[in-house]
Amino acid sequence: MLNKHFGIELVKTINQIEIDSSLPKDSIELKNKFSGKSITAIAAAYNSNDISSVEYGIWLKKLKLNPRIECFWWRLLNEAIPTNDFLMNCRILGHNSCPRGCEEREDTYHIMVHCHKLQQVIGILNKWGFTCPLFCSTKDCKYHLEKLSVHNRSLANLYYSLVYFSWKSRNSIKHGKNDWNSNFIAGNAISYASITSSNLFMDHWDTNQPSRMNYIWHPPPPEWIKVNLDAALTNNYNGGIGGVFRDSKGRFLLAFGIKCMH
Repeated sequence: MLNKHFGIELVKTINQIEIDSSLPKDSIELKNKFSGKSITAIAAAYNSNDISSVEYGIWLKKLKLNPRIECFWWRLLNEAIPTNDFLMNCRILGHNSCPRGCEEREDTYHIMVHCHKLQQVIGILNKWGFTCPLFCSTKDCKYHLEKLSVHNRSLANLYYSLVYFSWKSRNSIKHGKNDWNSNFIAGNAISYASITSSNLFMDHWDTNQPSRMNYIWHPPPPEWIKVNLDAALTNNYNGGIGGVFRDSKGRFLLAFGIKCMH
């Protein structure tokens, strides 16, 4: 009956399941039964310090992240995302290496901390003036993200957004598309983080603007130029559009104005 409905490999996996006809009902099985780990190894991992007792839902909610980013991180912290290591343990994939060619096992640690693409984007953010941290382990990452979520929400939001877009870029490769440009990932992370953290830029740079503007205008990252646009329209359909260009220090570069008809 199994051979009739399932493939050869799945039949082999099913046949490894021990059936005790003396039991009155089904019982709970170890979720890592076919992962290659012994029961002792699973118990040791459960009791190790790598398993944090932090209630992730509480401090993730406090940050008011974008809903998709919050959901992604909740799944990541609970090891519930389909990494290649997860798929291999489920007998869905024949390898567990990173699709970006890192030649390392792609698990939650790799996604959260160690992927070379992620570290490359962090280097770009640091070059732009953001003090984005580099972590040495999953435990270290979880510990410091919890602290940042309380003491420096702007930086925490930036890191959460960064890992999310790095994962999105990775999925693009898995679906046969191109990897995203590192600058593009960094720019999206800044954009999403700045929505929930209005002081993301104010923490790092001063601006050469009147004091009345310091609370409503924020400079771009270093080596970037920002343009602010505005437009007006009169009752007779005459209109105009204007813009002002400034650098990362808020210094005036260029302004323009154009008359137009609606």
